[in-house]
Amino acid sequence: LVVAEYTRPGRPLPGIGETVLLSWLNRWAIPDINTTDEHLQQAQKAGFQNIGIWDYTRYTWISLKNLHKIARRWLWADYLLYGLGFRSRVQHHNILGSIRQFHALEHGLWYYAVITAGKP
Repeated sequence: LVVAEYTRPGRPLPGIGETVLLSWLNRWAIPDINTTDEHLQQAQKAGFQNIGIWDYTRYTWISLKNLHKIARRWLWADYLLYGLGFRSRVQHHNILGSIRQFHALEHGLWYYAVITAGKP
């Protein structure tokens, strides 16, 4: 099994970390994300073995930064079109979430994990 997943470094996050992380996740209709240990425990509970969890953030950094850059560039248009009723709340939150995702990443509140595991 190979899974690529957003992963938080711990629970709870220090300071306003929880608020910042959830300000991204909730815009994308994601209630929360697991910690590294939670992923490991759930995989073990499901009967997986030889579980590996690696931080692949460096391989996704450019794409994440580009998404942030594009979202920031068009934020003014999003607010205008949302305010006029041409964009839905979901579309509006998608733009805001893209900006907040990168902000949370820059503050070390999550990383892009690749998880591998096998069944006996």
